[in-house]
Amino acid sequence: MAAIGSIVTVPWHTDGKRWVVSEYVGSPRGEPKYARIIRVRSGGGTTGHLCYNGGLTVVETPTFTLGERVKIDGRAGEIIALGDEIRIRLDPFSLTLRGDGAIRYEGNETSVPAWRVVLENRL
Repeated sequence: MAAIGSIVTVPWHTDGKRWVVSEYVGSPRGEPKYARIIRVRSGGGTTGHLCYNGGLTVVETPTFTLGERVKIDGRAGEIIALGDEIRIRLDPFSLTLRGDGAIRYEGNETSVPAWRVVLENRL
């Protein structure tokens, strides 16, 4: 069974597109029967499906390291903690104000699920 964050292919998509497993949905007996898979569309945005996990073929299970540079929502940062949620210290950036001046944001941190980091940095 593919782990959450694994890159997979599915047999009914013959275009070879790769997907990321974002979560499992349990059956009435409790075992994960269905996987929610997501990928980035060619025109932007994401698309997803809920599918039987037995039909997934694992291509890769990415790993990340502390200090690795990644992007989230188009903003660059550095991984500072690993786990089910990955903690990222975002690079400083400036936001121009209407009229005059700017605000500089520094030291912002965010936690995101590992599958989102895979989606934006490995596909």
